[in-house]
Amino acid sequence: MVPDSHKPRPVLEQEHAKESDVELLLSHIDQTYAAGGLPGALHTLGEMLRRLDPAALKAMVYQLGLETEPPAEEEPDERRLR
Repeated sequence: MVPDSHKPRPVLEQEHAKESDVELLLSHIDQTYAAGGLPGALHTLGEMLRRLDPAALKAMVYQLGLETEPPAEEEPDERRLR
């Protein structure tokens, strides 16, 4: 990992912006939990996840080990040769 002092300024700014966004979303979930309990917080989190790009959502599922990646699909030519 590159120390922050050696990262280009735009990279640092992007990382900071991303972390700020994560903190805002966590704060929103926390407020929803305080107001509506666990069901409200889970509903809010579900709505946030539904807004994610499908590929990003699937990547998160794989990264957490909740599902294994399907085998790569073979090219049509490869299937005919077998």
